[in-house]
Amino acid sequence: MNPSNKFIKLDVLENSSEIVHYDSGNMPIRTKRSWLSYFQNLSAVCHWHDDVEFIVILQGEMTYFVNGEKYLLQKGMGIFVNSGQLHYGFSESGKDCEFLVLLFHPELISANAHIESEYVLPFIHNHNCPLIVFDPHIPWKMESIQFIKDIFDVCQRKEKGYELSVQSLLYSFWLVLYKNAMHTDNRIKKIGFTELKAMIGFIQVNYSKKVSLEKISQAGAVSRSKCCQLFKDKLQMSPIQYLNKFRLEKSMELLQDPSLSILEVAHDSGFSGASYYTELFHREIGVTPSEFRMLYNPSGQK
Repeated sequence: MNPSNKFIKLDVLENSSEIVHYDSGNMPIRTKRSWLSYFQNLSAVCHWHDDVEFIVILQGEMTYFVNGEKYLLQKGMGIFVNSGQLHYGFSESGKDCEFLVLLFHPELISANAHIESEYVLPFIHNHNCPLIVFDPHIPWKMESIQFIKDIFDVCQRKEKGYELSVQSLLYSFWLVLYKNAMHTDNRIKKIGFTELKAMIGFIQVNYSKKVSLEKISQAGAVSRSKCCQLFKDKLQMSPIQYLNKFRLEKSMELLQDPSLSILEVAHDSGFSGASYYTELFHREIGVTPSEFRMLYNPSGQK
């Protein structure tokens, strides 16, 4: 655990898509340099959003999950995840990974109706292109990786007029993607994708309430056995394990508020009592909730 950094926050809308926290209110774009150790057990929570997402690996390696399939990304590689896809990154080796993140909403490159209808919507709704793995040995994919780094640098510096520079780079970048990937077939099997997406969304919206396996399966309009099978096959965990993982993520955010007691954090995160919450937290995170809180509140305030 890296005590100098807070765990990544994940907020969701009622349709279960993630609320992306942009760099500023001026444009819908987010850039971040991050480590997997900022996440619980070196693994983000499976989620989706309308924004398109790009990852570039700086150090180490990361396994990336998209719609039930896994892709190994090593140093120098990257990935594009199209709008609306279930995804998350994690470490299978147990080792840390440093990476760049770039997300932006498609409206950012939809300057007028023609560009949106001709070049943006057909690409983000292209079922043959849910993702693209960027291998630096392929020229146009290396060019894509460089665009991500350049956009990241411009956004971080925020010099006068940087918004114009970002806009220019994004259009050039999108043209490279459109020319090289619009008509290629990167389809992956999406068996159970719609049902899993609905069940994950139900959990992320209702985690603080009493959630049963029956309610989760009903959200996906599947039987309880089918529900368990989908979570096991796609996420390598049971529905209840996913629920607890998501609740723990939320509790780690609440623990950073010293005004809340451990019992209040447990209840607000969906746990029935502090005892079970503390036991599960210690088993999964490696420290107790109180010890975790001290990492962010060295003064010892309760």
